[in-house]
Amino acid sequence: MFEGKGRTIVVCGIANPSVIPLLKQGYNVMLLAHSAEQADKMRERIPSEYLDHFDAAFCRIEEPEEVKAMAEQAIARFGCVNAIATGVGPNEKNSFDDTDPEEFFRVLQATLRGHFIYMKTMIPYLLRFEAPRIINLTCIDWKCGHFDYGVSAATGKGGLVALTRAIALEYAGKGLTANCIAVGALKTLEPRTPEREQELNSKIPVGRIATGDDIAPAIAFLASRESSYMTGAVLNMSGGAYMD
Repeated sequence: MFEGKGRTIVVCGIANPSVIPLLKQGYNVMLLAHSAEQADKMRERIPSEYLDHFDAAFCRIEEPEEVKAMAEQAIARFGCVNAIATGVGPNEKNSFDDTDPEEFFRVLQATLRGHFIYMKTMIPYLLRFEAPRIINLTCIDWKCGHFDYGVSAATGKGGLVALTRAIALEYAGKGLTANCIAVGALKTLEPRTPEREQELNSKIPVGRIATGDDIAPAIAFLASRESSYMTGAVLNMSGGAYMD
């Protein structure tokens, strides 16, 4: 059985709902917040018994100096940084017909540029410690067109899979693994309208949108020492909304 004791994972974006489940798995968790206010709100939600294993920092992943400062903060607090779990990018919903070129390339840049800079900045830190791991959260839209996202976001998520696999191949010999988790729809801190949630529930065979508790075990495994033989993979966690 894998566990996170003694390991530190940095979470960002749609990985954020997994913070408390990951703490329960024994991980130290550093949360990247998009504002100081969000960081404070997350601290308020953490059960007191896990506060010694939690920290949060305002950090924009496309800003290398902020990423370096965050990594140093995590190392100073927990002694190591072993894994990153990240999923950022605009939640764009437009069809191909309704998307103009400027919007398309804006969404692609917003999705891929941040991940590229973030991983390029973080990999040297990860390689300093045991069993370095990268987990990128994407969506099933890159496989099936668009399920919960529009055409631009779906294309960006497909690019993220390709980027993750390129890193997996390049760094496999150094012990670093890089994998993706593809979700169908996930409950986030920004709730959907009841009508949209009902529509998505009806399209998912298990009958509900995923929660942080659903995806945290997959993140915990991919961030663990025991996942050393899995790299370049995409785990489908869509409740049956897409079956490959």
